[in-house]
Amino acid sequence: MSLNPCAFLFALALFCLPTPAHSWGRTGHVISAHITDARLTPQGREAIYSILGSRTLAQAALHPDEMRGDPEPFWRRIAPAYHYVTVRGDSDYDATRPPAKGDAVTALRLFSHRLLDESSTHEEKFVALSFIIHIVEDLHQPLHVGNGLDRGGNDYQVSASGVNTNMHALWDEVILTLGGIGEGSADELNNAITEAQAREWSVVDPTVWIAESLSIRRGAYPVSHRVREDYLRDNLKVGLTRIQQAGIRTAAYLNCLFDQRCAPGMEALRGKGGHP
Repeated sequence: MSLNPCAFLFALALFCLPTPAHSWGRTGHVISAHITDARLTPQGREAIYSILGSRTLAQAALHPDEMRGDPEPFWRRIAPAYHYVTVRGDSDYDATRPPAKGDAVTALRLFSHRLLDESSTHEEKFVALSFIIHIVEDLHQPLHVGNGLDRGGNDYQVSASGVNTNMHALWDEVILTLGGIGEGSADELNNAITEAQAREWSVVDPTVWIAESLSIRRGAYPVSHRVREDYLRDNLKVGLTRIQQAGIRTAAYLNCLFDQRCAPGMEALRGKGGHP
């Protein structure tokens, strides 16, 4: 993969900023949300847009990140834990006890219940919907299944095509930017998903998504802090697949919540108390 000079300058300006990365960058969230929006059932779409109003699914997906600087205690002290899970060593999520403050999986259960709770206010339902979309997407970013050692790769510094960044930001957006992927790639990536892939990927059990991300994360750290072009090229393909899968699975999850026609895996989630 060769680097476009304009992409380099954009990446350099964006990823030398001191703000730590917390989730898929804007591009990943927007593309996944576009894929989700194209695959909602009529019943799911009606229910979702009755909550969104004039807002788009992509705007909802971005909302939990955009609220990170809000001074309210929920956004400042509680919500940050809802963007990731931690799986240490050779363990897996099933053997991991969620922390008392919660994590992405406990939050997904919480917000699924709140979304369907008739006593929830409209704003509570919007926040719940935005978190559900955001969490499903985040759990497909491999560094959101953290190892408990480097804050999901935020403390692991790398250099890619002259861009000094960290592992988390590398996977959030740098790989996409250096590969020429932007929000305008959404239609192409959606149309590239075959019917067979959509059926295969329509798994809504978060432990499956986590296991996949964990497997990728364990092999994601480069042998050198100076990232080679073949690493960028190979992992661009991996990242794009994860973004596509996130879009399919967010649609499957939301369709299941509102249509009660559940894709494989929701029964397991119900068994763990994830869906009322």
